[in-house]
Amino acid sequence: MKKIGLFLTAIILCGAMSHAQDVTHEVSSLVYGTTPFSSVVNDFLGEAISLTAGDKTQNAKSFGSFSLEYFYNTSSLVGVGAILSYSHTSKDVVRDNFPIGTYKWNNVSIMPAVKLNWIQKEHFGFYSKVAAGISIAAQDIEALGYEGMGTKTSAFFNFQASPVGVEAGSMKLRGFAELGVGEQGIALVGLRCRF
Repeated sequence: MKKIGLFLTAIILCGAMSHAQDVTHEVSSLVYGTTPFSSVVNDFLGEAISLTAGDKTQNAKSFGSFSLEYFYNTSSLVGVGAILSYSHTSKDVVRDNFPIGTYKWNNVSIMPAVKLNWIQKEHFGFYSKVAAGISIAAQDIEALGYEGMGTKTSAFFNFQASPVGVEAGSMKLRGFAELGVGEQGIALVGLRCRF
């Protein structure tokens, strides 16, 4: 029985070592996405909890999300890694139709991720990606009647699911676009470097 166990272990180790020679690294920077999930949550929950009854917000300004990604390709199909994402929203606080200050929401997310490379050609690729992790949000209200409140921070579960991802370029440098939902946004574009 021990011999069978040792034999199976040796096969697994040899397979892993021979497979490791095909491993590549991917770093994606300049990743921009529209409509991050935390901004949507904030629109419906965050300000409603924080604002005094009767006060509202308007003139929302959000630049979407910016992200960095790293993936370690364990095979030609699977890559594992992490995503670091940042988003910001600011709004005017309004009381009786008069602006009285500003409401700001900053969010940083870190999410372990898995990427599935369905098609990998020399100049083109098609993939899907899923990630889940934690967001740390800082909410700050600088408005008349809110003095001394300070910055409120909160942590919550966050995710990204991009079922459709396409990339094009050389094997080492590619541009990419994704459609999905989550903290990175609904539509993403970026640049990916492989080494």
